[in-house]
Amino acid sequence: MKAGIIIAPHFHADKLASPDLFGTTTFTNRFTGFPYADFLLGIPSTAARAYPPIGYRRHWLNDNIFVTDDFKVNSKLTLNLGVRYEYRTNFTEANGREAIFDVNTGKISPTCT
Repeated sequence: MKAGIIIAPHFHADKLASPDLFGTTTFTNRFTGFPYADFLLGIPSTAARAYPPIGYRRHWLNDNIFVTDDFKVNSKLTLNLGVRYEYRTNFTEANGREAIFDVNTGKISPTCT
């Protein structure tokens, strides 16, 4: 008989920045008929600017317990049977930066831990 337990904490740090962090503009022929002329006049077709990343730090647990055993039925057949239980927690954010969109109210509200 073999038995074991696996306790695996997981941590994930998300610090990706948007490509629009320093601003993005697009110049087409929308206003003058020539993209370069729109650029020289300083009239972009689209402009975007993003905020710096907050830096989420998420963590969760994976806990596993298992028991297994070999049963010899005859000289040509051996059964390997086992039971495994897995428990996984929901992720939580280290600084409390969690929220959920409430469809009924149309607002973002903090989650309860």
